[in-house]
Amino acid sequence: MSPPRLNIGDWQGWFPVAKKKKTNIRYEPAPDIQARFADIVMALDLRHIDLERTVCLRSRGSSSRRVLGRCHGLGRAFQAALGIKAFYVLEFIAERFDALDEAAQEEVIIHELLHISQSFGGGFRHHDVVTGKRVRQVRELFRRAKAAAAERPPRSFGRRNGLERPGRHPGQPDQGKKREHDIDDDDPFQ
Repeated sequence: MSPPRLNIGDWQGWFPVAKKKKTNIRYEPAPDIQARFADIVMALDLRHIDLERTVCLRSRGSSSRRVLGRCHGLGRAFQAALGIKAFYVLEFIAERFDALDEAAQEEVIIHELLHISQSFGGGFRHHDVVTGKRVRQVRELFRRAKAAAAERPPRSFGRRNGLERPGRHPGQPDQGKKREHDIDDDDPFQ
């Protein structure tokens, strides 16, 4: 004779089972965060990040308590199946992110930006690489680069598509010169 079958409801009397609150997370474009993200990427000259394939979103309705933002990468299996290149989505939890001051928001944006792999292949850098110390270093680099840009007159970056660097001809490789805002001893991007 087989034992009686029990329903899930029967187990709730024996063990404390917390009912999960059903949440519907809603996503919306975040052009203000996207602009700040692009400003940081361009000021720090992070050439490995493709702004055309990186999107910032605001989410509402998340039940997570301590999360301010998330970085989502399109993995290689999905890239192969869909026949597309890597893509990243930076998600910012509106209920907590919007309540932060501007400096703290900047740190969260930089934190999520540092999760994007150097190869921009859909991979993800984990928290053994993305640390508070590294976020503070990159934020300081950004502040210095922004201050230096404010002191010099605006320059044109080329005639054809606006992407060529001053002093370079289209198609000429970068000579790898150090910029004054680079950190020599401890590179926060590696």
